[in-house]
Amino acid sequence: MKSVFTMDVALDANVELPTSHFELFPNGRWTFDKTENGNTTHDSGTLSRAELAKVLQLRHVSWTTHTQQFHCMAYSANHTEYFVDGKLVYSHRMCDGVSLDKTSQAKLTAVLAIINPLIAP
Repeated sequence: MKSVFTMDVALDANVELPTSHFELFPNGRWTFDKTENGNTTHDSGTLSRAELAKVLQLRHVSWTTHTQQFHCMAYSANHTEYFVDGKLVYSHRMCDGVSLDKTSQAKLTAVLAIINPLIAP
């Protein structure tokens, strides 16, 4: 079954930082895998219909990004990638100067308010 929303914390380099993979399916089932210090943990569950409906609104988001003229130059080897229906729609990297438009950011923030408590340690 193809996922409707995926969130990956990935690495740009071979470093010892945590990575994770969250995947949500059309029936509301979700899985979460986190790898840290060579150990992988797995969790899963099901969203309510109302929660799933909020996530599915991401299908109608423009995902328009803006690049700031000035931004910090800090670097982190990890970044978060967001996929909707299997398509990469946004990659969030620390201090890269790229931000979402206000509407897209508001929808993503609402979805993360549902997902983050599910996957918090």
